[in-house]
Amino acid sequence: MKIIEINKLIFIFSLLIVFAIVRNNNPVEDTLSASVYSTSNLLLFVSFYSFIVYYFVRKNKYDYATIFIYLIILPFALFSLSNWILYLLNIKVLPSSSIAGESTTPSVLLSNFGIIINRIEFPLVKGVNSYSVFVGGVLSLSIPLFLWYKKNRYLTGFASAIFILTLISTDSRGALFYPLIITLVVYFLKNKQVLNKKISLMAFVVILGPLIFVSILALSANIPALEFLARGDEDIKTASSRSVVWAISFAEFIDFKWIHTIGYGLYGHFGSGASKMWAYLFEGYNDPELSASSHTSLFTILFDYGYIGLVVYIGLLYQLLSRVAYLWKYNPLTSYAFLSFLIYNILAGITEAIGGMNLLNYQLLLFMVAIAINTQYYFTYKNNNP
Repeated sequence: MKIIEINKLIFIFSLLIVFAIVRNNNPVEDTLSASVYSTSNLLLFVSFYSFIVYYFVRKNKYDYATIFIYLIILPFALFSLSNWILYLLNIKVLPSSSIAGESTTPSVLLSNFGIIINRIEFPLVKGVNSYSVFVGGVLSLSIPLFLWYKKNRYLTGFASAIFILTLISTDSRGALFYPLIITLVVYFLKNKQVLNKKISLMAFVVILGPLIFVSILALSANIPALEFLARGDEDIKTASSRSVVWAISFAEFIDFKWIHTIGYGLYGHFGSGASKMWAYLFEGYNDPELSASSHTSLFTILFDYGYIGLVVYIGLLYQLLSRVAYLWKYNPLTSYAFLSFLIYNILAGITEAIGGMNLLNYQLLLFMVAIAINTQYYFTYKNNNP
């Protein structure tokens, strides 16, 4: 029961997800099948990982970093490697992305080196952007352990390399640059014996992030040095049209309705009718009203889970950051990786809809890391407060 108690916010958020899935707004997806698929996967990963971490840590058979590498980083690295093998063999497993043309855009990153190819859409995933977001999340975990954990360096090095190669090939600028920049931040923090608990306040960037992001881009739009990152003339200025989507989303929630308390359910942006107003921006999508999300954790959570979901989500991030600050003194190696991931989760969530079940792989990764943090926190606190 203790493993449930220390993860109660995760389970509360899981219940909100299940409640949202039952109220699925996708007209072409059967609610029952979506509920069974999403819920079973979510509960399977949460329960399985809880048991494994609890067992190994309690028996003291491995150190925390080793558990982390073998049970999180390595499986996702093998998944990415499988994608590469199937891609090179030209074997297609899943249907193409629902976003027409998403993978036919030329790679901006590689074009700067004279390599002209389109963004790669890998066989085992649907959607270039959604895959890249979760690969960036695992990269933010693997790089700190590769740099500062001497054991299993060949595994973390392999994982980091395959993730970086994947992100370059998908031309995912944020998912690639965020982990690298965050690693520098962690590098300057790692010599501190105590991590300031005020870092927990970063959780509120989930709310303020879009406003800060748009303001920074408005100031950066005329800086020539940043032009190499843009895919179009208005890309930097409008955040790839995200500023328009966010303005429409804000208008939806500025006019309070009781449904906003619990959200509209899965694909809430569609159920609310808000996506009909920004569908014209995504004419390349097969179904722009349904497929084009709000592109930020803030409005994704509000549309799907409402204000209650947003409070629980921010509370979860605040708690995780607080516990990483506590672990910093006792288990620095895993704390470096934990902090790197949590910062990535917050920053990437400014421009990508990573707070909802539409990015199932990422949501599972978030829950696995959260359970790892909470489990390690429990045993560390117990050992130091007998």
